[in-house]
Amino acid sequence: LEEATHALSDVQSQGDLFTDEVERLLEGVQKQQGALEEAKAQVGISRQELDGARKAETDSLDLVTGAQAKIEALEAMDRSQEGLEPAVKAALALEDPDVLGTLGDSLAGDPQVIKALEAYLGPLVQGLVVKDAAAVGWLEEWHRETWGGGGGLILLPLDRAPEASLGRGGTLLDALDLSGPGAPWIRKILAGVDLEPGGGGSGGGGGFLSLSGTAVDGQGVVRIGNPLGSSGILERRERVKALRVELKEAQEASEKARERREEAESRAEAAESALEEAWASLRGAEDAHRSAAAQVEDQADRRHRLDRHQEELVRQIEGTRSARARAQERAKTALEDREVLQEEVDRLREEEEEVRQQVAEAQNGWERARDLETELAVEVTGKEGDLNRLAERLSDLEDSLE
Repeated sequence: LEEATHALSDVQSQGDLFTDEVERLLEGVQKQQGALEEAKAQVGISRQELDGARKAETDSLDLVTGAQAKIEALEAMDRSQEGLEPAVKAALALEDPDVLGTLGDSLAGDPQVIKALEAYLGPLVQGLVVKDAAAVGWLEEWHRETWGGGGGLILLPLDRAPEASLGRGGTLLDALDLSGPGAPWIRKILAGVDLEPGGGGSGGGGGFLSLSGTAVDGQGVVRIGNPLGSSGILERRERVKALRVELKEAQEASEKARERREEAESRAEAAESALEEAWASLRGAEDAHRSAAAQVEDQADRRHRLDRHQEELVRQIEGTRSARARAQERAKTALEDREVLQEEVDRLREEEEEVRQQVAEAQNGWERARDLETELAVEVTGKEGDLNRLAERLSDLEDSLE
């Protein structure tokens, strides 16, 4: 019983410890569940960021591709000299060193200004800048005798390029970037012309050009829109320049978008890894909790079995105690019976001794007391039988006491 009590106490102590452990592990499971939800939310955020970064990269690549396509198309048009008069193309195709290019080759600036200026200059944009008067002569002969495609040429010989009038620069020239052999002619043609952002102006006697399409030359002639016709060559070239700037910006934006997309992918991968780790941690915590809960259940079953075993032991001990009390009572009674029987034996032995004495006396007087001897012998025999029976009872009592 004492061992069972100790075992039951140990089981109870272990059960308390396991119960505390289960509660601690349950808190761990709940904590891991919270971490898992946070990891899921972070994965969702990172995926959204990655989708946005991919879309931004795709959009930037589309811009790059679109700008490249536009530049290629415009450059193809420029290589094919689209917009140039056939005679001008043919003259340039001669590749004579005396032909230095068109007047428009020396013009550059803001696309809006160039567009308005090209309408202002009209055919002069395709005027050929040539080295000198000699070049004018042979081109005139070539056009008259060799070229049979019709049309005409505007020739601007450098040895006849007039100098721009002093004090008549005009604000239009300040808005242009002039370079190349045709610059002297451009300065002369545009001397005194002002650039007006709006739709009108006085021109200060030299004329003006507005970005809205209205122009007044030095003679006071007003032109609205593009009455002289425009090839769009200069506008196309400036458009290519602007597109190249846009392309560079788009490429830089695309590179940054790619970097952001790679960073977003790294964050998404890290979030996915963190989610997997959170799942693994949760599964581990749940396994540990289930194991501890199973141990608690096993301890509860063991405790129940020990409780029943203890109750059985208590019943057995109570039965043993009752049996022992009964045995002690029987032993006490047997002892008392033994004492009574011992007294009876002692008495019978005394009587036997007396009978023996009487027998001895009777033997001396055998002849006289033969009848008495026989009677006494019978009596002795009876007494001995009683003695033997008492001895057997005494032996039985001693055996039961042992």
